[in-house]
Amino acid sequence: MKLALELLDESIPDIRRILPSAAADTALERSIAARGVLQAITVRPEGNRYGIVLGRRRVRAARRAGLSEIEAEIRALTDEEAIEAQVIENMQRAALHPIDVWRAARQLLDAGSAIADAAMALGLDERGTRQVERLASLHPEVLKLVETSMPSQQDLRRIAAAPQDVQAKALKAPYARQGREVNWHIVAHACQQKVIARGIAIFDVEASRVVFEEDLFAAPGAPDQFVTRDANGFLQAQQAALKARVEAGRAKGERIVLAEWQAHRIAMPRGWMQRFDAVSKKALRGPTGPTRFVAVSEADRNFGAIEEAIADPPRALARQQARQAAKGKGAVALRQTGASTRPPGPAAGAGSAATSAGDEGAADQAEQAEPADVETGRSPITQRGLQLIAAAKTGALRGHLRTEGARRSPEILAACLVLALAGKNVRVEGGNSRWELTDFQDLALRLVNAGGDLVVPEDSLAEILAEALARMLVVQDPVTMHGSGDVAEWIGNALGADVALPRFDSAEMLATLSSSELRAIAVAAEVSTPKKVRELREALIGKAPAWRPTTFGAPGPKPEQKRHPRVPAGTAMMEDADA
Repeated sequence: MKLALELLDESIPDIRRILPSAAADTALERSIAARGVLQAITVRPEGNRYGIVLGRRRVRAARRAGLSEIEAEIRALTDEEAIEAQVIENMQRAALHPIDVWRAARQLLDAGSAIADAAMALGLDERGTRQVERLASLHPEVLKLVETSMPSQQDLRRIAAAPQDVQAKALKAPYARQGREVNWHIVAHACQQKVIARGIAIFDVEASRVVFEEDLFAAPGAPDQFVTRDANGFLQAQQAALKARVEAGRAKGERIVLAEWQAHRIAMPRGWMQRFDAVSKKALRGPTGPTRFVAVSEADRNFGAIEEAIADPPRALARQQARQAAKGKGAVALRQTGASTRPPGPAAGAGSAATSAGDEGAADQAEQAEPADVETGRSPITQRGLQLIAAAKTGALRGHLRTEGARRSPEILAACLVLALAGKNVRVEGGNSRWELTDFQDLALRLVNAGGDLVVPEDSLAEILAEALARMLVVQDPVTMHGSGDVAEWIGNALGADVALPRFDSAEMLATLSSSELRAIAVAAEVSTPKKVRELREALIGKAPAWRPTTFGAPGPKPEQKRHPRVPAGTAMMEDADA
């Protein structure tokens, strides 16, 4: 019989504690609005009203869909019998496998249903139905294998985007089939096609001839919702737009250079030292000083995106620029013809050791520079020194977290933990090599009790968060490039880890410095400067406590281009397990 929704109450305890997602509730509402409630709910009399035993989600969805009454079965049940009925129904129900949902969508469309009608019947929006339609068109062999082994959403997205012949070939890729098991990651990698997201374009996409198509599995509004496979067309349009930006910037007095992309980095002239500390916009104007180099990336990880690097000129060029500026003749032009590249500069935050020719009095500094440094334009710190700095910063950051972290608020530490998860060591490295994984099992045991329930220990939560961070963060090594990238610098700066940095006036560190840098340290520390470099190093050991070649900090992040795809779940349109 049908009962008015206004007579129904949720007075009986609900055994369900983990509720379905909002998306699943929305899907159920759409399905009921389109086809009504297909299965009667169960209620029990409570005076002049009725208590819902089975069907709470259906009742809520029916109310949101605007229904006034619902089909119901009335049964006289005690509290114990009502709970028993909930348990039995939820345990006996089984949601449709996603494959069955995809096939159902395919059958509806093949039978002549419009996408909008199929969407209503399935409880999906139109875009969700188009996603399911694409998945239902997987290669038959792939579809069969997915029934027993479901790929991850990312792998499924890549496989579904490829033509069926490419999918079939990918199943035969080396190590794709391991006995009866399928390595979907290898299959997805073999199906992957180079596409470029429209969101990274700086040119007018409407006016260009580059054709974009919608990626149905990207989040609506995300930068990668629309992509193109026309790599050459995209790069040409992107390069032209970047060139126009550079010319406009130079016209406004900015020191900016359109560079080429070589190997895996921006190509800069010989002797230029890349900086990793923050540089203000004002410091990038005028005739001399640090310069911004920009290029269109051709690296696989960010193909087509705009990359930039800020670098200080060689001391010889800085001196020449300063003299020209002092005489009012303008800056010396930068030439990149025939330029050779150098390895990446110091780890994030270590760049403060590099000399900036844009500082006040640059001309005087250039005159006093040692001839060898002027001619070679070398960094005042060797790569070995930069590695020592990175290692010292890692130790300082971890030690600071373990000694002072528990005094920080859990909110601050939780925010830092999210930052850490965005680190370049995405495998959650925390040991001494990129292959050594960090174990968090002991921390997990402190958060779960013997019954398997999550426990939040208020008195030690900050300590646990700080320890997790300490195990994850690695300040990036400038040679191996192993580390967390900028996130370690951001977190170290946020937590004030500079106070934990060690002294750098050790014999090992001083041995990595140029003679001109040693003399500058000696002058600042008021230490006599012997002529011989060896004697100068020995004189400085333990005598320059204020010398600090680095601090924690790095420029802020650029907008993230990648988004996690969303694949419609097969249970989204079902009325199951809703008691």
